[in-house]
Amino acid sequence: MDMGRVCIDHQRIHLENFSPFLQCHKCLQFGHMKTRCTSQESFCSHCASNEHQISDCPVKNNPNTAKCHNCHSHNTQFNAKADIKHPANSDSCPRLHAMRDRIANRVDYGSA
Repeated sequence: MDMGRVCIDHQRIHLENFSPFLQCHKCLQFGHMKTRCTSQESFCSHCASNEHQISDCPVKNNPNTAKCHNCHSHNTQFNAKADIKHPANSDSCPRLHAMRDRIANRVDYGSA
């Protein structure tokens, strides 16, 4: 993987990691894209408001107003106390990390 190629039957094949990770930009959930979203509501990925999208968010430049819709929903559903002060598509989101890890563990690169 580090070299970016593998040799198979005297042929050099380009190689890179593959991740089937998808996050919807409408409902902010995982596993599908906006074009296939069946949700009736859409949420702002910065402040979790259902009244506007990120492109129209009046507070998107203020990091103190960030609220993760996925972490908030998780806290409500499971009575958890995860930090919600980040955007829903942030690399610091624990729900996003958990989903990426779950998906990465399901990818089968084959056995040697």
